[in-house]
Amino acid sequence: MTDPESNSSSDQTQEILPKKESKLNQELKKLSSRKFRIQNDAINELGKIKDPLAKNKLTEIAGSKVWDSQLRVTAINSLGRGQKNKSLMDLLIELANDKTNDREIRRACITLLSRYRDIKILDTFAKSLDDDYRFIRFWAIRGLIKLRDPKATPALVKGLGDSDEEIRKEVRSHLDMLGNDVAPDLISSFKEENAPKFLRYGVVGMLGRLNHPDALPFLLETLNDEEDRLVTIALRGIGKQINPTSIEPLLNLYINNKGRKRLIEDALFRIGQSYSKVLVEKIMENLKKQNEEIITLVTNLFGKLPTSLTYLKDHLNDKDINEELKLTIQSILAKIEN
Repeated sequence: MTDPESNSSSDQTQEILPKKESKLNQELKKLSSRKFRIQNDAINELGKIKDPLAKNKLTEIAGSKVWDSQLRVTAINSLGRGQKNKSLMDLLIELANDKTNDREIRRACITLLSRYRDIKILDTFAKSLDDDYRFIRFWAIRGLIKLRDPKATPALVKGLGDSDEEIRKEVRSHLDMLGNDVAPDLISSFKEENAPKFLRYGVVGMLGRLNHPDALPFLLETLNDEEDRLVTIALRGIGKQINPTSIEPLLNLYINNKGRKRLIEDALFRIGQSYSKVLVEKIMENLKKQNEEIITLVTNLFGKLPTSLTYLKDHLNDKDINEELKLTIQSILAKIEN
């Protein structure tokens, strides 16, 4: 028979065994450690625990300047593990906008915010583009792109002026996909006072690839800019536009500027392939003035444009041209054909 006293003793032993401490309490206790690694591991583990108390503690650590900055970053990342809710978004916006926070804290916030597609974050992303820390600007651009909202375009265009080539490349790639819709914002940003040089270069380069009606007039106006590189970029864009209205401004630039001859010739060549007759007529107006620059241009250009050469020959039969002009045309033809 079983001893009753033995059973009673066993039951008492089971009753006095201490209950196993919860995972939450274990990790919370570790936070009082003086060792960074133990604290950091505990914060990581709290992010895996589905308990409101764990989330509350992580929120407290993330928002408190009493805690080490690196531990706060870990808390922010732990909070973002699998979560995308308004309360977290609001906390991240608040921390990202507080410039007294360590830059890695703000970077962690912007990185997590870039996963959201909420237009309320637009202002935070836009402000972050002025930050000295390259990774904050990079993730702000990523966030603006993911918003997929026209309201974000002016801020994205601002990214064309970033000092970092990778960021500028990211912006150009996205704006290229948006096409003609970005032209007004591009032109507006270019005209802002003290617009950075990289932005100005980027705007002119992009407009050269667009077919927006305002693009070509802007590029032609840029030919008068004092910045040599801008004029060079504008010339390349004008060549891509292939529009006969560019011929006269290009000829004027060729006559009045000793540089960029090759670029101007390239642009006129592209246009002449589609608008040979118009090109010849515009050039004839300058040949009548016996302009040496234009004579050189025609000699260099028309050898590569057979159709234009034919139209030029037709003018030899024109009864309205004088003998001097005929001799000039004949001299040009002789140089080309020889």
